Amino acid sequence: MHAPELIGACPSVPVVVGDEDIPIHPTLGTELSLPALLRLPTLKTLRIRDTHLGDPRWAETPVYCSLQVLDLGSCYHESPDFNRICTERIVNNVGHTIDDLSLNTAITGDSIELSKPESPLKKLRKIQLTPLFPVENVVDTLTTLSDSPIEQLSVRCHQDDIEDICNALEDFLSSRVERGETALHKHLKDIIVDPVQNLDDAFTLAKRSGLISLNEEQTEAVRRVQEYLRDLRLAGDAQTLESCSEILKGASGKQVAGLLAATI
Repeated sequence: MHAPELIGACPSVPVVVGDEDIPIHPTLGTELSLPALLRLPTLKTLRIRDTHLGDPRWAETPVYCSLQVLDLGSCYHESPDFNRICTERIVNNVGHTIDDLSLNTAITGDSIELSKPESPLKKLRKIQLTPLFPVENVVDTLTTLSDSPIEQLSVRCHQDDIEDICNALEDFLSSRVERGETALHKHLKDIIVDPVQNLDDAFTLAKRSGLISLNEEQTEAVRRVQEYLRDLRLAGDAQTLESCSEILKGASGKQVAGLLAATI
């Protein structure tokens, strides 16, 4: 039973029953629950969509796998806050090995334990936000994740939401500049805004943004946020070169060689 707290609860959420005659698993034993998947040593990719994630064992199940891809959806029976708590619980437990993270719900810095030495998401390279991700939470969620070495940010959104999404992305980038926090720009290479027409094709990889015609305002919004990121990266590169030049002025030949090797 992957969500025992739902038995007899309202609203009625489907739960798993009739598993009494399933043979004992050599690794998991009789514990047939979603969190038990984390005990599979060979597990690299975990995608769970349209499923209740309220099992508290997500927070305490020992992680025996080196999970690389984590794709979490949400349960439409529950509130956004409940789905957020469930997502944060899983990320806190398995996030330390995650390279690619796809989110359906917001996460907050108050619940993601980033201050610990073995904090989650220290290896995160790719972030994907699905069309169900709330626009109003884009800035807060990306701020929470901004200390990770993110190289690619991909946002799949409804075509009508493109301008709002791009404005939120610009607000996020601007907030990092205003705080003098430029670490993100050193890693982030691409911002991809991928429009979908409906939820049926939102999770279909074969349908790409090239098949959807954008109007002039939408095209300009995408171009503007991508150019803003490019300008920030160029400014950061120029600042790095200037700092290196100042250091090299007083360095010996051996020190110069070492600095150049470290930079390259």
